[in-house]
Amino acid sequence: MSVECPYCGAEVEINHDDGYGYTEDEAHQQECDKCDKTFVFHTGIIFLYEAKKADCLNGSEHQWEPRKGWPEELFIGKERCSVCEEERDNMPAKERTKLMYGYFERLKASRD
Repeated sequence: MSVECPYCGAEVEINHDDGYGYTEDEAHQQECDKCDKTFVFHTGIIFLYEAKKADCLNGSEHQWEPRKGWPEELFIGKERCSVCEEERDNMPAKERTKLMYGYFERLKASRD
């Protein structure tokens, strides 16, 4: 994000090192790279919302798609609706625990 220097009009990139300058209701200081003068700026955060139909929340079928990720064992049997993003897990917890136990055993064996 950049602002216009109030002294010389140059475009100044706001320095957000270590999260600096994101706090609202506080004056933050920045030096202009062109004229070397220090100015203050305030931060305002804007929320944008986008609405879309979710027929699956109103009686229609969910559009389930398999989840993918790594480690693979963590995602087997998991699905997410491509419309409302609801998730479900079709694998019993005991089965998932066994899969993950096997994964960790293979990982441990590969380090030995």
